[in-house]
Amino acid sequence: LFREYAEPFYDWDAYPRIRRKRKEGKRIGRTHARTSRLTLRNHVFADEFAGLAMGDIRRGHVVDLRDRLSESLHPATVHKALSAVKAILTEAFYREEIPDNLGAQVGSVSYTRAERGVLTSAELSRLFSEIPGAWGARLPYSVFNAAARTGMRAGEVLALQWDAVDFSQGTVDVHRAWQGNELVDQVKSLKRVIPVSNSVLGPLAALRDDGIRTRPEDLVFCHEFNGARLGQTWWRKHFVSAMEVAGIDWRARNVTGHSLRHSLNTHLLARGANEAKLRGYFGWSEGASFTAVLTTVQAGYTHWSAADLSEVASEVDVIFTSS
Repeated sequence: LFREYAEPFYDWDAYPRIRRKRKEGKRIGRTHARTSRLTLRNHVFADEFAGLAMGDIRRGHVVDLRDRLSESLHPATVHKALSAVKAILTEAFYREEIPDNLGAQVGSVSYTRAERGVLTSAELSRLFSEIPGAWGARLPYSVFNAAARTGMRAGEVLALQWDAVDFSQGTVDVHRAWQGNELVDQVKSLKRVIPVSNSVLGPLAALRDDGIRTRPEDLVFCHEFNGARLGQTWWRKHFVSAMEVAGIDWRARNVTGHSLRHSLNTHLLARGANEAKLRGYFGWSEGASFTAVLTTVQAGYTHWSAADLSEVASEVDVIFTSS
């Protein structure tokens, strides 16, 4: 039955597909695997589709499953469920356990993602002008202040170790990130050394001077009692709390922690920052985020040093002092 075949499919430690993909250089995060397993158990295994024998499944069954799920679930959830089912059928076909790739031509449901909200300069100033302010404590202030003023992704900020912060040169070396529960080296196109001002370095220095986990390999942002990483639950909890305290309607405006990155990019572009340098500063592997897209060839031969990006960093503090 499909249910029995699929049950161990996204088991990180047990299923051969995950081991095969990792050996082939593909990255499948633990969070993705866990989310896919939960989606299957909550929405697919309860459906009549799960009781079909693998050899009896036809493409029409997959289409019918999609349509039944669409009657009661959000399109994004249907997409996740259908993607998990199609991955299982594709793997079974790859291993020649079924004769056809039954999910290959079954499209997902279409839906429009809500545009991610951005924060105004006045809101950024209100959130970060005082320590700890709306953040309630020094640690969350320092985490989100670093994210807001550098545009680093959550996985990059939370992966910072002290050896990546150069206080004398005023730079941060962004070369690691969390992927699920794994701390990994970034791919080449995402690695960068960015200049930062004292508005970032000051709170970091205060954490270092008052903390006990300050070895080069220690995480900059961690649970001090055991040095453990701060996870996505911690990130979202403290971000939402600060939005509530600051009176920002984050739900209606679709403002999330990642909006800090979007906000910085939006304001820097509005101030006329060089788009090619922004690409280096933010660590985009593709130029699609810009109004003028760099060609792949140009991107491959353009490498920015921290000195090259200093003019971008100098504009950041101006944004956070706007009223």
